[in-house]
Amino acid sequence: MTLAEIPANAADPGVSATEIVLGMQLPETGAASPGYNKVDDAMRAYFDYVNSKGGIGGKKIRLEVKDDGYKAGLTISTAFHWKHRNSNTHCGNQGHQPSQDS
Repeated sequence: MTLAEIPANAADPGVSATEIVLGMQLPETGAASPGYNKVDDAMRAYFDYVNSKGGIGGKKIRLEVKDDGYKAGLTISTAFHWKHRNSNTHCGNQGHQPSQDS
């Protein structure tokens, strides 16, 4: 997702008058965590930079992360969480195990 794809309209889920909330899932724990557990830190660092420049249209970016532990069942439930949560925009899955539902 590029910053140009982030919704800027306050009527969009995950967007308020002051912030844009993005959600993602990745294995912060478990077997794959050494390859992925810094992805959210890097994204936050970039968003901090964007926020220091005024954000997007004056809105600050905030990242919420769910740990799927690199377990298929958790991957499905965390993806379900982001898909069905109206207050958040899902910005991606990182390093999840494939499942029949993905």
